[in-house]
Amino acid sequence: FYLAFPLLLILFRKASQRSLLLLTGGLALASFLFGLWAVRSHPSLAFYLAPARIWELMLGAMLALGNIPRAPRWLAELLSLGGLALLGVAVFGFSPDTPIPGENALLPCLGAALLIYANEGGSTLAARALSWRPVVFAGLISYSLYLWHWPVFVFARYQTLTPLGPVVTAALIALSVLLAVLSWRF
Repeated sequence: FYLAFPLLLILFRKASQRSLLLLTGGLALASFLFGLWAVRSHPSLAFYLAPARIWELMLGAMLALGNIPRAPRWLAELLSLGGLALLGVAVFGFSPDTPIPGENALLPCLGAALLIYANEGGSTLAARALSWRPVVFAGLISYSLYLWHWPVFVFARYQTLTPLGPVVTAALIALSVLLAVLSWRF
């Protein structure tokens, strides 16, 4: 995506904004439909390979290309709260058995897109809540935490060969957070 999409934009640099939106929307739709099929027939491939997930990135591209008129303040507040609600349903309602991507990925992706769109013209209540220092800090270390938690937990499972108890799990989470903070900082 990060190599092909910029090349596509260069290739279509003389196209109108409407044409770029149609192209981006068409790619997003094709990717989404492929993801619907793949999550049912080849779930691992659907999760790890880009064609089934490009639509998620295309939502952001469409926001960036779209020149969408700003929503009135009251609507922006509603949209941002709706975006938070969609993210909340995904965070607290999904389980390890929830098939992703496919239609389930719509909730977090549309939630994020609504938050971005609603806050383009100013800061909503949701944006102010997400700007709270502890939340921002969690965001700053989130990618490092994502990268560190896998090897920490995998190696721990290989060492014990038994299910991890709550005390060990808590210690591994703390270690993952510490490594994430150190990676982010240094």
